[in-house]
Amino acid sequence: MEKEMEIFIEAAEQLQALKATLAQQQGSSVRLKGLADTLEQVAVQIAKIPTGLSTVLTKAEAVEQRVIAATSKVEALRDGIPAIVERIEQSDIGKTVDALTSDIAGSRNDLKAFRESTSKIDELIQQFRASNDAVFKELREDSSRVIEAQENVNASVYALRSELLAKLDGMEKRIVSTEQWSEKSIGATGKAFEVVATALKGAGERQSAALQVVQSELDAMRRQEMADIRQELKSISALMLQHGAALEALSKKRGFSF
Repeated sequence: MEKEMEIFIEAAEQLQALKATLAQQQGSSVRLKGLADTLEQVAVQIAKIPTGLSTVLTKAEAVEQRVIAATSKVEALRDGIPAIVERIEQSDIGKTVDALTSDIAGSRNDLKAFRESTSKIDELIQQFRASNDAVFKELREDSSRVIEAQENVNASVYALRSELLAKLDGMEKRIVSTEQWSEKSIGATGKAFEVVATALKGAGERQSAALQVVQSELDAMRRQEMADIRQELKSISALMLQHGAALEALSKKRGFSF
């Protein structure tokens, strides 16, 4: 009898521990696995309850049969010989009947306690189900928020990446256009100086040489200016490519896709 009650108490304690575990959950899948393991253990303990109940009921029925049989014998003796009845009440048989009566009363108390424990177990199981449903509902809501956040980040990163690529493409086109304009401008300036040099050639070799020096310096300045502009544009282009590569690495590391 004590062993069965220990099983009931152990099952109730494990259900209380399970309730405390559920109260501390944060919606982690690893913790859900621990809860599932604990629930399996509780299920094993609960599965033992019907066996314990059957044992208690069997013992109670046996005690009741013994009490009924003993009581019948005592009543028959009382009806037959009044004098013997008095001796029987004072004899071991009377004491046995009293002991059996106390035993069945104790068994009934045990059954009452068992029913109360079973009721508490049912209540804890209902609380567990309600808590479990709340946990899974929270997990579903968290998953929806995570998916939505990931989609928003994907869209933002894709837009930024597209903007960088568009700027890079525009920058490359402007570089080519500037180079073409520079070449045309240098060519036109050279022709203009040639015309001026030809017109002033009659003024003397010294003036012509001076014009050639001025033309050379102007050409050198234009070439240097274009080289500086080209170098600056290449630096900007390299920086944009570097940012694009960083975004690609971030997307692969975080699991985002474009």
